[in-house]
Amino acid sequence: MMHDWVLRSITYLWSKKCVEVEFEDDKGAKRELVFMDVRKLLVTQDEAWGESVCINDVKIKDSGPGMTETTIEIQSGDSIEITSALRKRDMEEFVRR
Repeated sequence: MMHDWVLRSITYLWSKKCVEVEFEDDKGAKRELVFMDVRKLLVTQDEAWGESVCINDVKIKDSGPGMTETTIEIQSGDSIEITSALRKRDMEEFVRR
């Protein structure tokens, strides 16, 4: 899905409860994913598997009414966990573009 995409940046807009994650896809194009109504943002950077800026896997699961939990696993062994109003079908459409 997003395997080997490059993670460029993570921006959290506190007053808007919004997280913007910028990637470079497998064709080198800039892609941005916006998470609205963010309830949780957790980012680790322990690099247990070594340094990397590339995506390993992305998992999305329901997290209550109207909410999803998105986990972006980095090839370094780190993860970005976001609980927000992003719907699974929105994520699937984002990846297909």
